This record gives sequence, C-alpha cells and structure tokens, in this order.
Amino acid sequence: MRANWKEHREEIERNGLRVHPCSKETETIWNQIERDVGIAGNEKEAIVKVNAIDDSIFDVNSSRHRVVDSVAFYRRFHSEVLLLDKSCYTEQCAHMIKNVLAANGSCLTLQNGMGNVDILQRILGENRVLQGSTSQAAMINQPGSVEHTGIGYIKIATPSETVKPAATWWVKTLLSVGLAATPAGSDFERVLWEKLIINSAINPLTSLYGVKNGELRNSEAMKSLMKDVGVVVDVDCRLSRRVLLWQRRSE
Repeated sequence: MRANWKEHREEIERNGLRVHPCSKETETIWNQIERDVGIAGNEKEAIVKVNAIDDSIFDVNSSRHRVVDSVAFYRRFHSEVLLLDKSCYTEQCAHMIKNVLAANGSCLTLQNGMGNVDILQRILGENRVLQGSTSQAAMINQPGSVEHTGIGYIKIATPSETVKPAATWWVKTLLSVGLAATPAGSDFERVLWEKLIINSAINPLTSLYGVKNGELRNSEAMKSLMKDVGVVVDVDCRLSRRVLLWQRRSE
C-alpha cells in the first residue's frame, strides 16, 4: 500500500490497517472477508496486515525501490493483481506489477480516468488487463484507519477475449464476500464513461455546497440538481465518446 501521509503509514506498519464497517451491509461483508481470508478483527473493525510504503518506491536510486521492485518482497508471483492507485502513478505501478505477475496472470484496475488500460496493456501485455469501475465508498478517518462508508456496484469489463476467465474469477470471488460484482462485457470505455458522468455530476456539487458525497442524497433539491447535471453531462460525454471513436477509426 502506497501511503505518503507519514503518520498514516507508520500506524499501518505498527498495527496494520484498521477497516471500520459503517453499516450492517458493510459489516456483513467484512465479517465474511475475515472468515475467508483469516485476517484479525472483531465486529467493530477488521485489521489487515499490509506493507505501507511511500513514493520513494518510484525512485530507482532508492533502497526502498529495490526492495519492493522484487519478487522476494511479495514472496511469490501472483496470478491476479488488483490496482487501485491514482492514474498519475499507473505507469510506475505497472512496471512493479510486471515483476510480480505470473506468466498467465492478469491485472484488474478499478482506477478512474481514461487511458489506464492503454498504459497497462503496453507494459503488461494486451491480453493481461481488465478494466473495472466501482461505486464502493471509503474514507480515511484517522491515521491507520479507514471507514467503509457505503456499498455499491463493481463492474468488470474485458478489453480482450483472453481475460474473460479472469473476469469470471473476480466476479465470483467478490460475490462470495457480498460485494455486488457483475461482468460488463468488452466495452471497457463505456464503463469508464459511465463513471465519469457520475463523478462530473457529483463532485462539483459537493465542492460548491461544501458537503460530502453521501449528504447530497439528504436533500430533494440536491437530488433533482444531480439528475439535471447528469443529463447534461451524459449528452456531452456521449458526444465526446463518438468523436474519440471517430478519431481512432481515422488513424
């Protein structure tokens, strides 16, 4: 786990990452994960032991880079890797993933933003990447502690035929712990555009009105405004997508 906030990173290194479910639904999910994976925890929190590192991992001259950029750090190769980092770090993360991904393995990215699949396919291979999108919600409430604040969908698209078995495995695995995962076909760009529409409708309103995402649902006026903004953004995004497809066909 990449954690640049020093206090957050040090707390995770000392005591693990504490995950707090904030509803009966999220509590059920984490209870199931605790049983299946064998992680520590209780009804109030799950404690996940992870390696916390900062951005020095991307510095080739750093000893931290040499440590994490090796199979020994992860103990073994992995058949499946989940990428959740910011889009600006995709290329650096892809090179690290390449060193620990099994020969027949694949990488599922749940990142927002366009272009991540292209970067991952270039570095990992065209037939080793899946694109996902999620509306699961979480937030850091204090160093070493995360709240799972809301459940939502997880859509998994397959940019190539070869990764369909991996997508099936991810959907089955996520469903087994109560996470609502569904296959989303091969049109991974549609999955990204749909999430972009949602973010474009919600994020500006939270900034303008100084509220959190979940608080937008508490007001009928806000919900109506989100719907109006979403319709406008949807039209704009569909037009942009058509232009993008036309440009690619013209190349």
